[in-house]
Amino acid sequence: WISRRELIYLKEEKRRIENEASIKLQKMFRGLSCSMKYSLLSFSAVELQRVVRGFLAREKFIIDLANVILVQSVARRFTTKERAKQIRLLQNLASTTISSAWRGFVDRCNFAIMLSGFALLQATARGCDARKKVRRETVAATAIQRVY
Repeated sequence: WISRRELIYLKEEKRRIENEASIKLQKMFRGLSCSMKYSLLSFSAVELQRVVRGFLAREKFIIDLANVILVQSVARRFTTKERAKQIRLLQNLASTTISSAWRGFVDRCNFAIMLSGFALLQATARGCDARKKVRRETVAATAIQRVY
């Protein structure tokens, strides 16, 4: 037979062991949950970078193609006018046309470069913010785990 004291002790010991087991389970679950969140955030950041970089490359290609078409158009117009008019008139006209087209081309190129720079800067800033948030959450999760 077990004395009453021993029975109470055994029940308290059983409660303590169950309590420790539940705390360990909670720690493991929280750790797994934080790890999964971090993995998802990391994957999302990489995927976002891939999408943004692809978008920027396509935008640059479209702008370059438009500029090539514009330059071809200007050159063909210049050639056609050269054949139709006198050399002196053509030189003045061609000079004006090429100058205007070149300035427009340079301005559009500068504008496109500036836009892509802003997009890249924005993506970089957002990525930095996301990484900071993940670090904060990781630190918070670690602190919570330490408490438990």
